[in-house]
Amino acid sequence: MKTLSIDLIKKGIIILMLIICHGCEDDPIPESLPENSENGANTFGCLINEEIYIPDIRRMVCCEGQAVPMIVQFNEIPNGVFDVSTIRVVDDNDNVNDAEVSFLIDSIDLEGEYKINWGTVKFENVYYRVDSTMKSLVTFLKIDIEDKIISGTFEFSAYDWDNPSDTVEITDGRFDLKYE
Repeated sequence: MKTLSIDLIKKGIIILMLIICHGCEDDPIPESLPENSENGANTFGCLINEEIYIPDIRRMVCCEGQAVPMIVQFNEIPNGVFDVSTIRVVDDNDNVNDAEVSFLIDSIDLEGEYKINWGTVKFENVYYRVDSTMKSLVTFLKIDIEDKIISGTFEFSAYDWDNPSDTVEITDGRFDLKYE
């Protein structure tokens, strides 16, 4: 009788795991960038060499220490610092960083155009770097200190750390973020 109970428990656990896993199907890869908005929608997206990039965790088998798709830091103006770090997880091997986009701008005083001081991009297993000498433009369209909303657009170029003549283009970037 004990053996039968243990077998039933094992079968119940297996059935429960199958039900749970069935509900964890991968989300489809987005077919378009998020809309431009200025209401704190917590959206971020761009094209990396014409491929849509939206930070996201689509598949993670392990539940410990789950990655965060986006971290935003903004020290309020005057002389604010805007730092955004993003990752995307999409493959079946649970590689945590199949792609990432991060950049920092310091000394933000008002809404307007700024150059990136430092940034990184990981794309197709290559790490790229952007610094203040590279082409870059971040336009802050809304900085709302009261509601803690920061929105804007961005574009920049970055070079391969190991092969500086190899570059990647980030275009059509947009963000509409709530910050702490």
